[in-house]
Amino acid sequence: MGMLSLLLYLSLHFSSAGSASKEYVIYKGDEVIGTIKASENRLKDSTHYKVTSSVTYHSLLYNMERETITNVSFGGGKMATSKAYIEKNGAVEENCHTLYKGGNYYCVATNGDITQITEKIGWCTSMLYFKEPTNASRIFAEAYQAVCPIKKTATPHVYELTLPGNKKNEYVYKNGQLAEVKVHRTLVNLSFKPKP
Repeated sequence: MGMLSLLLYLSLHFSSAGSASKEYVIYKGDEVIGTIKASENRLKDSTHYKVTSSVTYHSLLYNMERETITNVSFGGGKMATSKAYIEKNGAVEENCHTLYKGGNYYCVATNGDITQITEKIGWCTSMLYFKEPTNASRIFAEAYQAVCPIKKTATPHVYELTLPGNKKNEYVYKNGQLAEVKVHRTLVNLSFKPKP
């Protein structure tokens, strides 16, 4: 009887309320340079996101191999934890984490510096793979450990996210699903599209 009670408790507390996974292809022009895998796992009292990406790009002037892993947990309508790891050409570029404690977020940067965010975080960039940010105005960018503005553009269902350094990403939705991400940078423009 004790084992049955334990199994019932675990199934009620940790049973999955739903999960989803998506795959995207990263393009530079028409050239495929990488992939993104995103997953959302909804439990009874929390939601967990994981996004991984792998990019390989070689040119006459520039070679890059980049791997990213982002894990984010939400509970009670707010972000609870975030971890972002980025490796570029075999060296760690970012390894940072953010934790909600005592009403504030504590952000531990790659170099060990700790900063605080006092506002409640209800959205993060990992969520954008699964939800259209119709009512969001600020979104937490995990690798930057910053809350960034997002706004609707003049085109319906298209949103512009401004990251630190005035870097812009555009998120395009069709029927509530993410159809494309356009990444605008000084030297390169990329696009992420669902895997065919």
